This record gives sequence, C-alpha cells and structure tokens, in this order.
Amino acid sequence: MTLPTIRPAAPSAGAAHVRVGIVFDIPFADFVHRALRTQERVQFSQLDAYGHLATAQYVNLYFDHRMQVVKDLLSVDLGAMLKHQKLAFFLKDIRYQFGMPCSMGDAIEVTSWVERYSERDQEQRCIVVGQEDRLVRANAVFTFVCVNLETGKKAPMPLIWPSSADRNLSLDQPSAADYLATVKNPPADWVEAVQRSPG
Repeated sequence: MTLPTIRPAAPSAGAAHVRVGIVFDIPFADFVHRALRTQERVQFSQLDAYGHLATAQYVNLYFDHRMQVVKDLLSVDLGAMLKHQKLAFFLKDIRYQFGMPCSMGDAIEVTSWVERYSERDQEQRCIVVGQEDRLVRANAVFTFVCVNLETGKKAPMPLIWPSSADRNLSLDQPSAADYLATVKNPPADWVEAVQRSPG
C-alpha cells in the first residue's frame, strides 16, 4: 500500500459565502477514520536527559500536528471556528503506549484520526512512526469534551466543520485501515477496530 503524497490544500477560488471565506461545510461524520498525516523531524529542544524525545513532547507533537493538519489538508481553521462559536475542546482522558524511542534528527510521521464521536464527546487516535522504517514509536488515545466558554458548562460537540475549500477534502485522505496497512507493527486492537468499522 502506497500512501498519497501529503499536499497542503490550495485556497479556494469559489464565490463569496454567507460566512466570510467559508464555502463548504464538512459533516463531522466524514472525519471518522480519515488518517491525517504530518512529517516532522525530532529537534534538540525536544530531547530528555537520555537523548530521546521526551514523554511530554509527544503530547505537544500531537496537539501541534492536529491543529495544523486540519488547516493544511482540509482548509479548516479549528481555532477560528471554536472562537466564533465560543467553544473549547477539553482533554478528558489520554492513554499512551511507547515503542521505540525517537532521537535527535529522526524523521517521523505523525498521523491522527477520529475513532468515534457523538455530541457528548469524541475519541481521537494518534500514532508516531518512523518515516523510513515504518515502525511505531508511540501511539495514543485522546478523549475530548466540548465546553461553552460563556457558561463554563459542557456543550454538544460541533457536528459540522466549516472549510474554506470548495469541496469535501476529508474524502481525499486515506482511511485509517489503509494507513495502518503501511505500518509494520501497528497495535492489533487498532487494526481490528478500523476493520470492523462500516466506514
């Protein structure tokens, strides 16, 4: 299985929209099991005393990746969307597993997808692999809830994400099942879960 080259979305030349710059609404259901990828290189400032990518840096890596990848690949400005709707995503739970360590200069691929979602919460999965050897460095499960910033109370998850592209770019991304087929040692339960999915 060969994955498509990661190409940032081109700005849309579509007609003006009732919301400035927004020309397509992506149903959140279309994000489920769509693997979004970024390629990174481990930096010196990310290392621990043993010369390995520090544990806390994996969390930073995930959040930076996720915020940037939906903008680059899907033309969705997540920060602007949440600010406009006066909402915030709060991390409810995180579970990490570590495989091989990452060292300075290692070329890694960070990939994430939505595993499940509802108005109550959403679960995202993230995996870090070597770009060349395709071996897992770490994998994690994140569970998020949504909070209304004006009331401070839990709010329903947004089920539509506004994109400035003129079509649904999420459908151009590989499925989680196809992505995991390129990884040499994926978590067996993750493979089983995406194979069971009707999507």
